[in-house]
Amino acid sequence: MIDKHENAAPGDPLIDEVRAIRMAIGEEYGNDVHRLCEHLREIEKRFAGRVVSLPGTTESVDA
Repeated sequence: MIDKHENAAPGDPLIDEVRAIRMAIGEEYGNDVHRLCEHLREIEKRFAGRVVSLPGTTESVDA
């Protein structure tokens, strides 16, 4: 079996912390990316006034 983290430094506390946070977020939303994205879209709606446009970009954000 190939370790998907084989290039990561073993015992790196920063990497371990990021992975633990990622796992906790995944568990909070039942490891369902669609539920997580829906939650993030709700947060975007609450902070719609804080969205900025950068010069030279063509993307539009619907609030």
